[in-house]
Amino acid sequence: PPRSTLFPYTTLFRSLKLGKQVAPEGKRAPFEKFGFFYNRNNTPGHTLTVFTGQENLKDYARINRWDGKDKMQFWDGENCNAIRGTDATGFPSMLDENSTLFIFNPELCQSVELVYNQKVTHEDLPAFRLVIVL
Repeated sequence: PPRSTLFPYTTLFRSLKLGKQVAPEGKRAPFEKFGFFYNRNNTPGHTLTVFTGQENLKDYARINRWDGKDKMQFWDGENCNAIRGTDATGFPSMLDENSTLFIFNPELCQSVELVYNQKVTHEDLPAFRLVIVL
């Protein structure tokens, strides 16, 4: 059902709220609300430059640049500012249990790492359940 697909993120929301409270004043996320569909009214947003996968299928949908930048300027440290992965609308095929996925989320100002957790079946379709690396 849609509700279970769109709203299973209670732990993530708690983590984001805590992060906003403990982050130094100059390093807090530049917004007051968080939501996957918040502020999404078809208004053009940031520009993503992505790979098509034509030269390497492993690069399919991987973000190359965000607003012309190849890294963020928000966090201390290169790893935290790295723009890795896709925007979660597409992923390379041929993933297996050893695959690590990254989802870049501009609202979080960073990429989120996902790793394999278990094999599952959803409405008769075999799938992998991935979990966020905290």
